[in-house]
Amino acid sequence: MTGTYNLDQLYLVTGTCTNIDEAAGTCDVEAISGNATTTISGVKFQAAIGDGVDYIPVDGSVVKVLFSKYTTPFIVQYSDVDKMIIAANEYAFDCDDIVFNKGTNDGLVKVVPLKTKLNNLESDLNNLKTLLSTMIAAMQAVPSGNVTHAELIAYFTPLLPYTAQVLIPTQRTEIEDTKFKH
Repeated sequence: MTGTYNLDQLYLVTGTCTNIDEAAGTCDVEAISGNATTTISGVKFQAAIGDGVDYIPVDGSVVKVLFSKYTTPFIVQYSDVDKMIIAANEYAFDCDDIVFNKGTNDGLVKVVPLKTKLNNLESDLNNLKTLLSTMIAAMQAVPSGNVTHAELIAYFTPLLPYTAQVLIPTQRTEIEDTKFKH
């Protein structure tokens, strides 16, 4: 009747972050507002554990902490953020890693290096095709009959540089960006 059932008072404290524990999603906050310097231990980065956004504060940065007698202290405002992690179902983002669909397909392709490798391979193949078609045309121009050993060598000599060239297999690290997984 008096309106005091489950009445809660909220407190907002400004403080400095210390002892940041990213794995636990907590830090300690040394209060710099109010009448006394107090350390609040185990302050959460977000109101509850689950999908959502975690801001990982920079050690020594200033934050605002909200708490009451019914809630565990959690950060509601940050001055400096070291990392932001967004987790929603199968997606997770942070500064070092971006993962879609649990990353089962590994990293994304680096388009420029892959395009360069493909263009080099296509150019080499086109050069070989041009050389072969030129050789075939020259051989067709020879009158019917026996072709001497010297003539055969002359026809196939342009292929010798291609037989000496070895294609170097592409390494995954050359064309994969492991920071982006899908």
